[in-house]
Amino acid sequence: MDFDTVKFNVEKTLGKLTFRNATPALDQYDNQSERGRSIKILKYRCYELGSEVQAGATHVFISNRANKISDLNFDKPCELVNPTIQVRSLIDRYQSEDGDTCYKAKSLLIIIANDLKFTEES
Repeated sequence: MDFDTVKFNVEKTLGKLTFRNATPALDQYDNQSERGRSIKILKYRCYELGSEVQAGATHVFISNRANKISDLNFDKPCELVNPTIQVRSLIDRYQSEDGDTCYKAKSLLIIIANDLKFTEES
């Protein structure tokens, strides 16, 4: 569930970015029904980037309209094109030890961009 989209200062929030790898297990899909069958349509590809400011890995979701990026670009400097932060809410349902149905809600901040482009090292 999408709540809001917020623009942010990439330089202050993430600093210099370097490409690490694709993380297809985190790709996001939309489910659509066609002729009585449910099909998954790719919405965003997920990539792991190194962040100078966050001092570690940052997952970024890039629009499916962008070209797929190869892991051969490992450790190359890159920039996000039109990045935003979205707040998403997830609700997990589980059984307690007593057999009661319980719900746990959490919010996630995710970074979405139209594309990712590689830059020359400075």
